[in-house]
Amino acid sequence: MYHSRVFQTLALSLFPVACAAGLLQVPEHYELIQQAIDAAVQSDTVLVAPGTYDEQLQISGDAITLASHFLLTQDSIYQSGTIIDAGGAPAAIYLAPSASAGTLITGFTVRNGDDGIQPHASLDISHNRILDCTDGIDYESGSGGNCSYNLIQGNLDDAIDLDGAVDVVIENNLLIGNQDDGIEIRLHDYSGPLLNVVIQSNIIEGNGEDGIQLINYSTLTDRTFIILNNLIHNNAMAGIGCMGDGETIENYEGEAVPEPVLLANNTISGHNHGISGGGNFRFINNIVIDCDSIAAKNCTGDSEISFCDFFNNGLDFANCNVDSQTVILLDPLLASEGDFHLQATSPCIEAGTSQGSPENDIEGNPRGDPPDIGAYEYVEAGALPPPQVSIGMAAEGVLLSWLEVQGAESYIVYRSTSPYQFDWGTPFAIIAESEYLDTDSWSGERYFYVVTAAEE
Repeated sequence: MYHSRVFQTLALSLFPVACAAGLLQVPEHYELIQQAIDAAVQSDTVLVAPGTYDEQLQISGDAITLASHFLLTQDSIYQSGTIIDAGGAPAAIYLAPSASAGTLITGFTVRNGDDGIQPHASLDISHNRILDCTDGIDYESGSGGNCSYNLIQGNLDDAIDLDGAVDVVIENNLLIGNQDDGIEIRLHDYSGPLLNVVIQSNIIEGNGEDGIQLINYSTLTDRTFIILNNLIHNNAMAGIGCMGDGETIENYEGEAVPEPVLLANNTISGHNHGISGGGNFRFINNIVIDCDSIAAKNCTGDSEISFCDFFNNGLDFANCNVDSQTVILLDPLLASEGDFHLQATSPCIEAGTSQGSPENDIEGNPRGDPPDIGAYEYVEAGALPPPQVSIGMAAEGVLLSWLEVQGAESYIVYRSTSPYQFDWGTPFAIIAESEYLDTDSWSGERYFYVVTAAEE
């Protein structure tokens, strides 16, 4: 949509802050990270100094924060400089089934495990680099939580693997150059409270098999999937592939996965197959381009493809339910090769539907009504850039500060105890200055902040 953006959410501005309960420092207080974890109790923070730690960590019992100094500084040097090396062990970090929900792992490089992180309980995993493992994160039954702002790259199998009963939000991650799938989801038999899997605003690129793969088993399960605002690009086989009978080696069979899946405002580019399979897929507002073989195959049953743009594919559709009144077959006029923003004359602008579309795009820009097709909403030049925010602890509370944005008349601060449940209609603070001290923070609570710049 053409609009003058009044504010923009900083793409990396969801800053988690664990307000001080107990602070256990490694190596100042404990030589080993595991020693500090074993001594920690509910809401404590284990703060790890830069260095390489040849350990295999296990977290059980109380919910804690395990963090590098990135937690206090938001400086990425601490992500790359604070390393947990599993040395080929089954997992670098293992979260036991007995672990309480609410543990946070943030600010590390995790490497050389069969699994980088293997959760069996709910937790938050944010702002980490997970490299050179077999699976980057291997979610097991009973786990989930939030996985955000991680780089998961160069692993021997999947970036993220979901097995069993997992309820999770996977957002704002870079899942790049892993040897198998970006995200592999096994739909093991399950009945019970509805499991929700949300995959949004990720870049899933250059993986050796599928961008996202759903593996069906024998029965319909109590799961639902929401896949929004992702850039799924140049994975070797399918952008989104559906397999049957527990099979994971992609053969483009296009299994009619029966679980409900909403796929909205994704950009899917540069695959053999764009989307293969799906028996209950609502496929709206997506761009599917540059697929060598078939852009969409076997989207049948209760599935429907509508309000999408298909272009420059070997074949656009094979055995699919397509709404020919709303689907366009035009060059989306992207900004340039490798840049998936829309040009001002793109036919995708205002060509989508608001029914099921996310409120914001992959970069946090508000969607129009009607929204644009694809992961990126068109924004006119001259919009305000996002504030460059830093965060730290002060004696009186949490201190946010940022460089002034030229043209901004005020700044809007949002605060939440969840990284994906902000009340956008109720700002926490609106101020003219370029820093804000949150004195209303409680010891033992974890807070997430978003700062936007406003013209008026």
